[in-house]
Amino acid sequence: MGKSKKLFSLATVLFTMMLFFLPVVLTSYGKIYAAAPDNYTARMVMNTFSMDFVRMGKKTRVDNPMLKGMITISIPEESKTITIFEPGKTYFEQSFNYKEGKPTPIDIDVVMEKRKAGTDRVDGHPTTRYEVTYYHKSNPGKKYNATIWEANDIGGLIIRYEMSGEETNGPAGKSRPTMELKDIRIGGAKSAMFEVPQRFRKASSMQELMGAGGGYFMPQGGRKSKGHGPNDSRSKGGSDNGLEVH
Repeated sequence: MGKSKKLFSLATVLFTMMLFFLPVVLTSYGKIYAAAPDNYTARMVMNTFSMDFVRMGKKTRVDNPMLKGMITISIPEESKTITIFEPGKTYFEQSFNYKEGKPTPIDIDVVMEKRKAGTDRVDGHPTTRYEVTYYHKSNPGKKYNATIWEANDIGGLIIRYEMSGEETNGPAGKSRPTMELKDIRIGGAKSAMFEVPQRFRKASSMQELMGAGGGYFMPQGGRKSKGHGPNDSRSKGGSDNGLEVH
C-alpha cells in the first residue's frame, strides 16, 4: 500500500471513530432534549479535535478536522450518510443503521437513569451536571455510564458529555471520550447546508471520492501538499474545556 493510501486510510479510520460518538447529539428526540433547540451551528470539540457542526432537526453536518473540504451529512430518517469531497467535486452515499453498535445517553431507543451531581459553568453557560446510567431497550443487561451537562440557558441542551469506563489514545495520552459544543448559534442551520452542491459527481466508493482530488491532502489549517496526510498538531486545538465546577 502506497504512502498516500495509508494516510487516507488513517484519516478515514480516525474520522469514523469520532463519528461513532456523534449520536450523542445526532439523535436528540429522547427524554432529555424535549425542550432543547434542534436548529443550531456550533464548534464541536472531541478530546483534541475541533470541527464545525450543524444540526437541523435530526440531520447533522460535520466538517472533517483532518481533511479540509471533506464533509459528512447524516440523515437518520433515511438511514444514510452523504460524504462530500469539495476539492474533487464528488460525493458518496452509504447506508447506516443508527440503532446498531454501542448506544449513547440520548439515543431514542435507550432507557436512562439520571442522578443530579451538581451545577457547573461550561464555556460560559450555567449547566446542571448529571451522572447517567443507560441501556438499549432490547438489551437491559448491558448498561453504560456517562456524565452529561445540560445548559440551563439553552433549554437543557447537552453541551458536554464524558463517557465512563473507557479511554481513547491521543497525542496527550489516554483520556475519557469527551464532547463539548462551543460557539453555539441558535437558528444558524439552513437547508442548503445539507444538500449536495450542483454539478458534483456521485462516486461509487470512498476511494473514488478521494481519487478525484488527485491524491492531495489538505489538513485543516495546513498547506496543500501531495502525499502528506493529516497531522494531529494541525487540527484545531480542542483542549480548552471551559469547565468551571461549583
